[in-house]
Amino acid sequence: MPNITVTDDGGVAVVCITRPPANAMDPAFVAEGVQVAADLRAADPDAAAATLRGEA
Repeated sequence: MPNITVTDDGGVAVVCITRPPANAMDPAFVAEGVQVAADLRAADPDAAAATLRGEA
């Protein structure tokens, strides 16, 4: 998924949302987030964390 990446850090699913310049949302981006959430529920990680990152 181009705007959202998920990595595993010792059983913690780390979700990184990178959509410069302002992490703006549109319907395709929201659908991508819904898919990530569904994938996380199916994977059943020990914990999940979300980060937002901006580029100056």
